[in-house]
Amino acid sequence: RGPAVERDLRRRVQLIAPVYLCKLALEQLGRTSVGINGLDIEDAVRFLAGLIEDGAAPIENDGRSLGERMRAATEDVRNWYLEAVGARPGGSASSRALADWFWGETAAGALFLRLDAVCGESDDASLREAGISYLVPRAQRHRLTSS
Repeated sequence: RGPAVERDLRRRVQLIAPVYLCKLALEQLGRTSVGINGLDIEDAVRFLAGLIEDGAAPIENDGRSLGERMRAATEDVRNWYLEAVGARPGGSASSRALADWFWGETAAGALFLRLDAVCGESDDASLREAGISYLVPRAQRHRLTSS
């Protein structure tokens, strides 16, 4: 149960979880950048979905601004997707192809595009600034009009 956005993203995370959980990415890279911001993937998803569904931030405030926490959560989710897809056999692709896949075909990309509007309309200055300066890369901003 829970917000529809969160359920959809969780379902998609679970679809690629076996790729990630078999530790191919960790074995291939010898490291991971997922979780370095202090959230596990489920908490990051819950936090971002909460921002979209009701403007709430359902994780503890750790002293960082809302914008900093949003940025950290989006980094972890994006890195999780990209490490997982990069670890699958035949998973090498150009950075442009990976970006187009992430922003055009994943639940996380769709969530981030929706989050852009939330950031832009937020009363929280740190969230507005993080949305403007960080969330959607310039090369993918054309998707904002079609999301």
